[in-house]
Amino acid sequence: CSEDAPATDPETGAKTNAGSCNLHPQDKHCPARRLAKRVLQVAFGVGSNATQAGPTLASARLSNVSGSLTVRLRLDNAEGLLLQPAKVCEKIKPYPLPGQSCCEVPGLLTLNATMSDGGRAWINGTVAVDGSDLIGTWKPPFIDQSGLPLSGTSIVIVHSVEYACAAVPKCAAVNSAGMPLPPLQ
Repeated sequence: CSEDAPATDPETGAKTNAGSCNLHPQDKHCPARRLAKRVLQVAFGVGSNATQAGPTLASARLSNVSGSLTVRLRLDNAEGLLLQPAKVCEKIKPYPLPGQSCCEVPGLLTLNATMSDGGRAWINGTVAVDGSDLIGTWKPPFIDQSGLPLSGTSIVIVHSVEYACAAVPKCAAVNSAGMPLPPLQ
């Protein structure tokens, strides 16, 4: 999805649509190609699942080492896994900082957890690829989804993990066929 450019109201001169998200993005080629590949494979048996489907979750493992939490998502059909920025990621809020890629912007992997102060929050993590695994890491200071620091100094209980569940993800994990890992919780 791409962000609409602000429009000017002819009567008041006020900006409208600022920051809204256009449900009709300009880049229709990528999703159309992915859909066509899946239709050919599912409906007509053309191609293999490995070349026509995106990665799928096989298992998840949580570890806690010295207050740093790591979630390793083991993926099937993830040969050549890499993080690929959305074509319009620079236009989607929050914007990447100078020198930061769209895949470094928080929000691709979030952790729903109870903190040491008793508060419960969705916490942004960092994302990395290791072979066919997607790895999320959370370490202090913990930052919530709106970018604010949390008062809890450690995570007490993990309730769930979400991948690409933002309204408009800025980045996706894709396999060598260019097929993305769908959002998951």
